[in-house]
Amino acid sequence: MLKLQIRQTQMAVLAGAFELTWLRGQLEALYPEECREMGPDRLAELVPAGVRRASARGFTSEDLLPYLALELSFGERFMDADWARQALPGDPMTKMSRLRTAAIFHLAELADREIRQAAADREAREAAEAEPELDVEATEDDTEATEG
Repeated sequence: MLKLQIRQTQMAVLAGAFELTWLRGQLEALYPEECREMGPDRLAELVPAGVRRASARGFTSEDLLPYLALELSFGERFMDADWARQALPGDPMTKMSRLRTAAIFHLAELADREIRQAAADREAREAAEAEPELDVEATEDDTEATEG
């Protein structure tokens, strides 16, 4: 009987391919609308590229799904943002936790800005609606009175 032997390097390649497929499936399950809009080809590019970016920044394999979720939410270059970069220094074991916390605070700031802008827009609209309209007939009568 012929016995197959899988070498460590072959096993690593298989595990990596499985991991990419699993990550893609998880993203499609968690973010169906975003993945649908992105399309299968773009998503197939994003996952391995995002894994490389995460690995280059020292994130562990357990951090890959949250990292890719952040890329889907904030864009592939989100790590260039001050709020993300400031979360990196410190204990490597809690890096993802700090980054997720920073993302939550960043979203809260964005939401606060939107709420303030909506309130300012509403106040401006209400002020514009409250301004008295000019009485065109009264203006014409005033014109005749001053001419005569």
